[in-house]
Amino acid sequence: MAGECLSRHGVPAPFSLIAYESKSHTRQLYDSPPGPEAVISRYFTPGLTASMRADARRIKGSFGGINIFSSAHYATTFVTGTATLRDVFDARVPGNFQIFLAYAREKFGTDPAAYERFPLAATAFLESCGFDAVLYRPDQFHPVFTDARADTWMFLRDAPSFSSPYYYSSRVKDRRIEVTGGMAMRAQVSSDPLYENHWMYYIPSENSSYRQYCVPGKEENRCNSNVTGKPSDYSPPMPSREAIERREKLGIAPSPLSGRTLRVGGWKSEQSASESVRDGIRFVHDPEYGTWGGWGIYLLPLDREFWLPPAGGHGK
Repeated sequence: MAGECLSRHGVPAPFSLIAYESKSHTRQLYDSPPGPEAVISRYFTPGLTASMRADARRIKGSFGGINIFSSAHYATTFVTGTATLRDVFDARVPGNFQIFLAYAREKFGTDPAAYERFPLAATAFLESCGFDAVLYRPDQFHPVFTDARADTWMFLRDAPSFSSPYYYSSRVKDRRIEVTGGMAMRAQVSSDPLYENHWMYYIPSENSSYRQYCVPGKEENRCNSNVTGKPSDYSPPMPSREAIERREKLGIAPSPLSGRTLRVGGWKSEQSASESVRDGIRFVHDPEYGTWGGWGIYLLPLDREFWLPPAGGHGK
């Protein structure tokens, strides 16, 4: 993601990008991953699946029907806040996404074996074009909840000027815990039944059990972290004239969603959620991490307009 993605070689990587790059792979851009029903029937009982979906349906109404459970495989506490976007790169638009792939191939020699180069390419691409946010389709999947063709995930860039083992982003304000529950899950590995090489499903961790999704009371929503982190000093700058000219030369379709302030959210562990509420959403700068690079945080946009088919194409 919104996510802590590991390749089959143990390297963080954008699986959807790799799948599209593979010359032996014939899927269309943003095609649905294969067989979620088979994965569900293998790893979830019918009763568990029904309970999870019923609990989620009851809560989604509070979020305007937005599928906040799209990335619930990562953790069990949903933290929300508000964020302001300056310039959005909409990777759901097929033409935009192909422009990035061409850039990654030309500048970084990306290929299906070079997993670690995709985050490097993404970081350089966003910097050179002056984007501070990315909208994209999921590249990791909760088999019960994630809809690869309809859900929208977000990367929010954050690049502090100082060096630290980890950072707390200041880009998300008014943070609070809004949903708890779910179950511990892990990424599939090659030894798992129904493992699929180019898509990453998450499945229940060994000995994990489902805790009902619910909205916590005020007492549960309090922050109990004893950790005090140094907040990031990053503020997205205005794009330079050179960056704007570069976008135009590449043919990148501008997004009407740029310049918006909106509600956002992300799934965190219980401890990380407490830190997120008090100090900011924590991230580590790893240049070889994540679908869209390690300089920033992965979230869900909680605005219905961000989940509509994007301007410039449906992204499929």
